[in-house]
Amino acid sequence: MTKHRSIERFNRTLADEFLYNYKFRSESDRRRRLQTWVHNYNLHRHHTAINGTPASRVNNLYEHYTYEVPPFSWRHAL
Repeated sequence: MTKHRSIERFNRTLADEFLYNYKFRSESDRRRRLQTWVHNYNLHRHHTAINGTPASRVNNLYEHYTYEVPPFSWRHAL
């Protein structure tokens, strides 16, 4: 249920903040602007789920981990 709500929220935000606010000259123009909008939405926009902080200011985001997992060895696991 929560995942469904977050998808619906994203779709509503996409429509309100992107689709209804621009006139696109072409499909390539729409794609280019969409890529920029999604980047800003994911990294620079304030998110209520993380106390209003933009995601770019939060440590350990996907693909930005500061901790490396050491290689696994069966010798130490047993």
